[in-house]
Amino acid sequence: MAAAEPGWYDDGTGTQRWWDGTRWTEHYADFSTPRVELHTGPGAVGTPDEFGGIVVDARVIRCGRLSQPIGGVTALVGTADEIRKRPAFVLAVRMRTLFSAAGPIKPRHFARQYPSSLHVAVESPQQVWLAPVGSQDESRARQFASWVNASAQHYRYG
Repeated sequence: MAAAEPGWYDDGTGTQRWWDGTRWTEHYADFSTPRVELHTGPGAVGTPDEFGGIVVDARVIRCGRLSQPIGGVTALVGTADEIRKRPAFVLAVRMRTLFSAAGPIKPRHFARQYPSSLHVAVESPQQVWLAPVGSQDESRARQFASWVNASAQHYRYG
């Protein structure tokens, strides 16, 4: 499937970012104000492409030393208790493919997490990546998960 045509696309933060046909550029437009201006740089609220060591880089998502194509991943923000019940998490525990940016996570260490503590979880068929969410970072974590899902949808066919 061909890449998306060049144009302005929602970046999940309330701004539109320019896609040049092969990659995201640093140009964005903030439509949250009555007067629309074009900008260059990361955007007023920061770039939506990194959280807790998980980084979106166009068609690739990275966590520490791990990387994979972003198409086909799913991101969510949930409590430790909610994440532990997800089929992808159960499979990752069984296959020992549970990671943070610092490296592998032993299931018993994650089991010690307080049930209501929030995490960003990025699930793929091969592994699950986790990043803890501080109480003041919940909004940013949800924004990041939304950005990952939008990017994954955009690149779902490679």
